[in-house]
Amino acid sequence: MSQASRPVPSLATLAAVLSLCAAASAQLPPLVQSLPQPPAQTLRALGWAISSGDVDGDGFEDLVLGTPYATVAGVYPAGEAYVLPGPGLTVAIPLTPPTPQAYSRFAESVATGDVNGDGFDDVVVGAGDASPGGIFQAGAVFLFPGPTATAPLVLTDPTPLADSHFGQAVATGDVDGDGFDEVVVGAPLANWTPFGDGEVWVFAGPGLAPAISLAAPQANATFGVAVSTGDVNGDGLDDVVVGANTASPGGVGYAGSAHVFLGPTLAPVLTLFDPTPEVSGYFGFPLATGDVNGDGFDDIVVASVNADAGGIADSGEALVFLGPGLSTALTVADPTPEVGTGFGRSLAAGDFDGDGFDDLAVGVPGATSGGLIGVGEAFLFPGPGLVSAVPLADPTPEVTGNFGWGLCAADVTGDGAAEVFVGAPNADPGGVITAGEVVGFVPRFDLGLDSLSVSASAGGTVTVSLDAGNANAGRFFVLAGSGTGTSPCFPIGSVCLPIAADPVTLLFLEPSVVLQFLGSLDATGRATRSYPVGPGVFPASTIGMRIFLAYALALPFDYASRPVVLVVGP
Repeated sequence: MSQASRPVPSLATLAAVLSLCAAASAQLPPLVQSLPQPPAQTLRALGWAISSGDVDGDGFEDLVLGTPYATVAGVYPAGEAYVLPGPGLTVAIPLTPPTPQAYSRFAESVATGDVNGDGFDDVVVGAGDASPGGIFQAGAVFLFPGPTATAPLVLTDPTPLADSHFGQAVATGDVDGDGFDEVVVGAPLANWTPFGDGEVWVFAGPGLAPAISLAAPQANATFGVAVSTGDVNGDGLDDVVVGANTASPGGVGYAGSAHVFLGPTLAPVLTLFDPTPEVSGYFGFPLATGDVNGDGFDDIVVASVNADAGGIADSGEALVFLGPGLSTALTVADPTPEVGTGFGRSLAAGDFDGDGFDDLAVGVPGATSGGLIGVGEAFLFPGPGLVSAVPLADPTPEVTGNFGWGLCAADVTGDGAAEVFVGAPNADPGGVITAGEVVGFVPRFDLGLDSLSVSASAGGTVTVSLDAGNANAGRFFVLAGSGTGTSPCFPIGSVCLPIAADPVTLLFLEPSVVLQFLGSLDATGRATRSYPVGPGVFPASTIGMRIFLAYALALPFDYASRPVVLVVGP
């Protein structure tokens, strides 16, 4: 029988040991995750908006998923958000509006930040079509304080007007440097005429009052259709970037613009334009910030989803303006452009490959793949050059699934590199119409898992992949685990395996068990091993436990992998 299919008799013993570790580690917050989706609901549009932050304060980022068309308490579409705690993502904690309201688009925008300074990220949820006080679609924003994310605070437009859509865009950042994040809210149709001039409000944490108003630079600009924050000038304070995608700079109709306001005063300092402006190019939506070239200054990414990149109508492109001067712009375009596919509809910046440079993920929700129209796709452009594109494809492609509509960079596994989470809000998972889904792409370094979690009740198969490089071809490896963490590391030979030595470690290394976790790398320095886990092998007492895994090469023991985390889910 091959190693890949051999039963692992030690797992029941391992589960018992983990149960003891769970009892000993009860003071740790429960760690529940893995990307089964929240229970499907027709027309919900899961993945419309995605954000991340450490809401429960355990050191792992959590996902926040927006479903603006969800039915809540019988009200359709009221909207709902979910928090999926990292690293396992197996439990979805619903966030609902205090008073569900039809067509309020609650959770069309989501963000996280520590507004009250308690060390837990809070969840900010926008409902741009809400009608507070009976003012039609004036909009509202709800702040759910971490770690419980209950009893939300409600923010409304200080000068509410009908059709302002306050909350269509939200962001957080410490603009004034006081240690409390501010909440930035876009109201892109304020002063509706007919596109709307737009307005942005900045609510200072922790009190969130009074609010600073950032006014539209011109009429019909939809100023505030997108908002973002980042330290562009390197002074330690977050700056505010605002998109105005129907502005008409230089008389070019609806070419769009973006505007930079430096903290702490938020005086307008710079307007960004498309170097080759196009009529109805809609430059300014969406936005992202990140340090792509690794110089310590955040760069600003601005999409122009209707740009005619390469002469192809409405194919879309994104421009990266390098901080601090923002005078140099790098162009990022679809490697396989198509008419009207919306390259740049979503953006996310993060260090996906762990090299110290932020990379750029770009969604193309209207892309055609395999002859299926509107399947959608996403691309990953590695920093600093952003010249090559790594395609991210929907593993279950569907016509008009719009994979790539939502994007997020989040380090839910805690390994120092961000994962990419891609939303397909019009997907029909399991045949549930427009329930939507989110797909996670986890970077693979020298050790990887095919899943972030294993179910205690249903069991499953845990598959690990090792990649130590060609230089280590043919060498022996030993995989070890820990139930208590990565520090202090476990000395073995001339290396320190990045897991804490505990009863789980000793179990992995027992003579009667270790043969299950030994092997040799192939001619390319790689190996894959699968370990079946039966239903109930992990008892209920281990749910929420994390198993940290790493491997060392022998002989001699002179190489240790990065650690990965496997979570025991329900």
